[in-house]
Amino acid sequence: MIEIILFVLAVLVLYFILHKITKSLIIFKLAFRVVSVIIVLFIAVIIVTGILILSDANDFRTRFPGSTNLFLLEENNTMLSAISMNNTDSKPIDILDKQKLKSIEDDYNHNRMSSLSQGYYKVFLIKIEAFDDLSFTTITDKNINLDKAQVMLILQSSNARNDLLNIINKDNSAIEQSEADKMLKMDDEQIKGYLFSYALTYFFDPKNTDSFLIELKNQRITVIPETPMFKAIRIVPNFLISNYVKNKATNITQNMPLFSNITSIV
Repeated sequence: MIEIILFVLAVLVLYFILHKITKSLIIFKLAFRVVSVIIVLFIAVIIVTGILILSDANDFRTRFPGSTNLFLLEENNTMLSAISMNNTDSKPIDILDKQKLKSIEDDYNHNRMSSLSQGYYKVFLIKIEAFDDLSFTTITDKNINLDKAQVMLILQSSNARNDLLNIINKDNSAIEQSEADKMLKMDDEQIKGYLFSYALTYFFDPKNTDSFLIELKNQRITVIPETPMFKAIRIVPNFLISNYVKNKATNITQNMPLFSNITSIV
């Protein structure tokens, strides 16, 4: 009798243990399936995102040089200068006048980005602070020898022509006389746009790609519309900026002669 009771107890214990093990295996299998689905979905998202980024990068490399693009210089929600560029036009660089500048500023301050970007492939909104970390020290092209501080003074000035004249009077070697005569015939917006376009060449020089990417990441430069490639740049870790991403971005910006005709505006 005792043997039977012990046998029954042994069977019950064994059943209980097997039941627990089986239940654990079911839970494990379910958990494994859930994790597997999550991993597959994650990989799929990465692949799709990668395809979108590469497609956008290719689109940018192809269309950017031959499209009309707008470059804005902004300080505290005020537009200091605006220039549009298109190498395929007979007039590749156009400095926007005061009326257009105010219209753009109004669109920007009221978050009307679709209106602001209408007619342009890309709009590059550049905060004045972005030039703080830019490595250029002087503009020395076409008989101009203005240092960075002088360029920034004029760009931020409410009377650019007067400030330019003061610089010339203090240092007649800053700008060659014939060049100075041409610039002093410009209005404030034209003078600022002229110097702004020169400063932009440093940002879009392939040698300065890392500076450009860092300013994008820090949102001192904003691209409108912000397509997948530019969204990705903002979330890329800093150590990648100076390695893989920099190399890829340099490949994109090389052989894109958007700024090769800057001197034609005077």
